[in-house]
Amino acid sequence: MSSQGQELSKFIYVEGGRHLPNDKFVRNEMMMITEVGGYRQKHKNHGLYLSAYIYDNPDPKQGSLYADFYLDFDDEEDFEKVRKDAIFAIWYMEQNFKYGIPKNLIRIYYSGKKGLHLVVPAAVLGIVPSEHLNEYYKIMAKDFAEHSPYDTIDLKIYDRRRLFRMVNSQHQGSGLYKVPISYEELVTLDVEQIREIAKQPRVLKYPKAYEVSMAKREFDRHLETWKTRFGKSFDNRKRAKDKPLDFVPPCIQELITQGPVSGKRNQTASVLAAFWRKQGCTEQEAWDYLVRWNNGSMPDWEIKQVLEKMYKNGYEFGCSTLETLATCAGESCALYRKKK
Repeated sequence: MSSQGQELSKFIYVEGGRHLPNDKFVRNEMMMITEVGGYRQKHKNHGLYLSAYIYDNPDPKQGSLYADFYLDFDDEEDFEKVRKDAIFAIWYMEQNFKYGIPKNLIRIYYSGKKGLHLVVPAAVLGIVPSEHLNEYYKIMAKDFAEHSPYDTIDLKIYDRRRLFRMVNSQHQGSGLYKVPISYEELVTLDVEQIREIAKQPRVLKYPKAYEVSMAKREFDRHLETWKTRFGKSFDNRKRAKDKPLDFVPPCIQELITQGPVSGKRNQTASVLAAFWRKQGCTEQEAWDYLVRWNNGSMPDWEIKQVLEKMYKNGYEFGCSTLETLATCAGESCALYRKKK
């Protein structure tokens, strides 16, 4: 067995999730890949999900990830937009100036309700396991989203514990199945005809996946983008000498949750950098937090400049500044001071 094969042989764990008859949802049902068939049978193939990633550790929060690349298209009101975005994405994957992936290597799935999934086998992209694979895939997915004619690609599904509806399982709401469909069916059938196909499970045969050199180069380009944003080397030892702040004030949490807001991005980034410094984060830790919060909104050089300034000068911001950026929680906040 090759060294790559030996490494992949360690990836044997997946997470399951399912809808209960009372409409509640349960997850954290870890199992080995060999147990998936029994899981499907035990729960009557109804309302079932599996993790998009395979793990080398029974704890999905730890270790490395391995998975095929995936895109999820969804629009509650207009399936035609979903279809057109999926068709565009397949065209984009095929182009020699981008990925050069033959159409017959791309898997297409109808979700069982109103969505479509596209899957490219990991082998096509030359993927090796990584603890950050989900983040690489998100950057790659953004490339498709930025060029798609409609806004149906979901970019919120690239966390390391993402669950996807199990292929050929029955949707708990529609009663239809998540089924593979061919490119010809995607292009020529209307949504009612696709739903007719989805009334029962089906199997389509695909050629054996192989590495496409152009696709690997394009993936590696996205990987370098990730390294540029998240792999910068900052001081990972030095921390603020004063007593660290051991909680997150409501206003700070609001800024983190809402993300960058036009006209306030630089000032908000400064406040957050100062806060993470106050929490005892190293410069490297604060950089990682800032980049995720920024999500590409500001150029990297600008947030780098903000971070270095906050850590070099030890700035702190008071309530008067924070009130211009977020909602003040008043006396319910431990840092609140009554105005005299």
